[in-house]
Amino acid sequence: MEYIDRFYRRVSNPSDLIKFEVKIKESDLFILSPEDFSEDVERYLSEIRRDLEDYINRNPIFFETLTPISIEKNMPPIALLMAMSSSQVGVGPMAAVAGAIAELVGLFILNQLEEDRKEVIVENGGDIFMYTKRRRDVMIFAGESPLSQRIGIRINRLNQPLGICTSSATVGPSKSFGITDACVVITKSAALSDAAATAFGNMVKKDDDIERVAERAMKNPFVMGILIVVGDKFAASGDIEVIRF
Repeated sequence: MEYIDRFYRRVSNPSDLIKFEVKIKESDLFILSPEDFSEDVERYLSEIRRDLEDYINRNPIFFETLTPISIEKNMPPIALLMAMSSSQVGVGPMAAVAGAIAELVGLFILNQLEEDRKEVIVENGGDIFMYTKRRRDVMIFAGESPLSQRIGIRINRLNQPLGICTSSATVGPSKSFGITDACVVITKSAALSDAAATAFGNMVKKDDDIERVAERAMKNPFVMGILIVVGDKFAASGDIEVIRF
């Protein structure tokens, strides 16, 4: 497997939360929470990965298809979450896998914490599940774009789960049919944000598409905000505050 230097993790250092990482195969989680749940998360991550792998072995089309898949009664929770999320934006279920894992792990950690301490950020390959009690700033990595690490998103929605996920045609191993350096989508679900980032990123075929696609994204009732970066251009729409770094 190709080594990826997730350098951005070295600059993520909120003083109020503890940092830890959990890695199993393709799942490479960077987690911030009030406590170090490394061992518990590793066991849980292993469990949900095994459920998904077993399901894919029984239903290989789930892994292969680039279009939504029908819901089946025997789907494990992670496969069900991926199938439901991807169907809302018209892509295949694997487009939601990184976000779904981040979301399920984030909810797992929240269930371990007392109400007044519930706070967690789970990042999985650039896809984030966040439940925060204070304002957070998220830096955007957009490959070779001159805007990369120069702009970000300010998260002001507190005490609620959020998915902040990125798709890119120029960064990372994920398949994209567009040209974006970064397509970032915010919803209330990391699985849905992951799938939506792929769907809307695929629609950007040229620079001039970014504003049109950003506006189209906001017609989806689940999308709270979107930021698209292509080269030295960007477009943002919805309930999203873009900031400079």
